[in-house]
Amino acid sequence: MLKIDRLFLSGFLTLGLLYAFITPPYMVPDELHHFLRSYQLATGTLRENREVNLPLMPDYLSQDAESIGKLAFHPERHYSLGELRALWNSSPGFNSGGPSHYKFITTASYSPVAYLPHIIALSIGRLLSAKVLLILYAMRLSGLIACGLLLARGFKIIRQLSPRYALLYMAIAFLPMNISQSMGISTDGITNALSLLCIALGLDMFRSFSGKKHYMFLLVTLLLGLCKGVIYAAVPVVFEIVMLYELRDTAHGRLRKAGLFVAALMPALLWNMAFGKLSAMSSPAAVQFQRQFVMAHPFIMAKVLLRTIPLECMFFWSTMMGNFGYMDTPCPSQLVVLYGLFILVLALIKNDAGSHVSLIRKTVFWLVPFLFYCVLGVALYINWTAPHAPFVMGIQGRYFIPVVLLPLIGMPVCFSLSETNYNRKLLPVAAVCICVINLYCLTAVIAPRFW
Repeated sequence: MLKIDRLFLSGFLTLGLLYAFITPPYMVPDELHHFLRSYQLATGTLRENREVNLPLMPDYLSQDAESIGKLAFHPERHYSLGELRALWNSSPGFNSGGPSHYKFITTASYSPVAYLPHIIALSIGRLLSAKVLLILYAMRLSGLIACGLLLARGFKIIRQLSPRYALLYMAIAFLPMNISQSMGISTDGITNALSLLCIALGLDMFRSFSGKKHYMFLLVTLLLGLCKGVIYAAVPVVFEIVMLYELRDTAHGRLRKAGLFVAALMPALLWNMAFGKLSAMSSPAAVQFQRQFVMAHPFIMAKVLLRTIPLECMFFWSTMMGNFGYMDTPCPSQLVVLYGLFILVLALIKNDAGSHVSLIRKTVFWLVPFLFYCVLGVALYINWTAPHAPFVMGIQGRYFIPVVLLPLIGMPVCFSLSETNYNRKLLPVAAVCICVINLYCLTAVIAPRFW
């Protein structure tokens, strides 16, 4: 691994550690529910019914929900080191305490794939009868390391293709929101990392196709589909379609590649069929009503989707760039706009090598986030939105981190720099700006909010 690749990984892990220890326990979106789902999977339970979504749990885990009620959506309340020390002293061993039930829905349908680093850390902690608070931070650390290694692998691949791609990749990977999700107990960090790695592998296949690259691409596709939902397989689907269209191969060869790709998607489709309904927040009757409404009135649904975009535009970008805690601690709007302009400028600058993107690829890269939005919007309208609502509820910008790199790569370039200036001047300046923005979020947004 070259020096720049080491700097990428060490910078990501360093910032991730700072986020992990400045952000209080369970103050990552749905972190308690992800913790409980990890426990459920670690004990060998894949599914429970809707009434009791968790089998016998140590009772102090369900009591930890009180710590969320203390801080979430209460900006006037703060943690203190004394309270954290008291929580540590009162945190029993993981194998002690009586059983109780804790109902959760938001994470009930997720597969073990995205929780694998967390499950390993939790299982080791249980074997050692470690304190719950120690296990929580160990799970955060294991998830952060897994995300960092995946992102560093993708950065190494994409850096060899084009400095422009590498700079945009870094800008998305180091989004404060992405680092915050990567260090938290969540499926989002692994999903984002696998999606960005998938994009890097896809672009590498465009440059020079080989069977080895395709098999690695299929493996990442399999894992990505099993992370947070089959919808995130839209990224590899696009690359596979474009590759089959552009690749000079026999009909038999294309059919074989397409068959392998479909086989890689099948586990995600089967898992979604078996477990997908567990995460519906609305009642079964409301879900059925919304589904019938969407099928009977597709044009009204299209209007709802279009109406949601201007209403939630700023919220989309805010929750993509950085909205911490329980989505109740946003970055200042000026910083959100500044980072957006910063990424836009990076997308408009090209270098002399590897920046050309064909028209068909640009078109497809721009269609992906739009189609992703439509599918996600319909799913959230059916499962999360109240009947007759004029807009879709529950759409957050952090859901789009896995796909936002594609339209940035497909943007038309307006400025040109030599590869030397790009690597020696623009790349270091951009890296410093990204680190400064993250340190500002840590010291001026998260720390004053929680401590």
